[in-house]
Amino acid sequence: GKGEGAEQEKDQEAGAERIKLLITYVKERLQAEGVSVTTRWVTFCVGGILELRPDLEEDMEEMYTCVRLQWMDTDLRIPGVTEKPSLPSDLRTWKCAKLRGRHVLMVMVPTGQVIESEMVLTDGFITVRAIETRPLPQTLSFGSKLEILGPVTTHLGLLVISPDQVRVLGGSVEHAEVQELGSDEQGEQELGSEE
Repeated sequence: GKGEGAEQEKDQEAGAERIKLLITYVKERLQAEGVSVTTRWVTFCVGGILELRPDLEEDMEEMYTCVRLQWMDTDLRIPGVTEKPSLPSDLRTWKCAKLRGRHVLMVMVPTGQVIESEMVLTDGFITVRAIETRPLPQTLSFGSKLEILGPVTTHLGLLVISPDQVRVLGGSVEHAEVQELGSDEQGEQELGSEE
C-alpha cells in the first residue's frame, strides 16, 4: 500500500543520514591525526568499502580503520585526495629557518635512491627534499607516509631531520601514476588463464 513506499523512503533517508555521519566521523578522525583529505575522497572510499562490507555502515571505528588503510596506499598528489597543503607554500624561500608543527608527508624518492642520505617528500601540493642527520630505523618506499614533528631546520626547501623528529606511519603506493580521483583509466586487468 501507500504506507510501504513512505516507510522505504524513510529508511533510505535514515541510511543516507548514517552514511553522512560516517563520512564526517572518518574525516574528523583523520584530521585529528594531521591527515588532510577532501570530503569527496572520504565519500568515494566509504562508498567503495560499503559495497564490499555493508555491515560497516554500523561500525564507525572499523570504517575509519579501513579508510585510513586506503589512505596509506594512496598517492597524495592525486587531485581530489589531499584537501590543503601541510607545508607553507613559500617554504623553498626560507633561509635557515625552523619549520614548526607536525606535517604528514609522503615519500616520493626514498633515501639512497638518488642521493645517499636524502629523500624527496610531498604533502600532495608542495615537494621538498629532506636530509637525515642519522638514518631512520625503517626502510621507506615510494608512497610511505611520515609525520615530521617540528621544529625542523629548513633551508631553501631542504629539511634537516633526525629520527626523533620522524614518525613512520607506513603505507606504500604501487604505481607512481597521478590519476584523477574516480577516473577509470586504469582499465580492468585481464586475468590470464594458467595452464
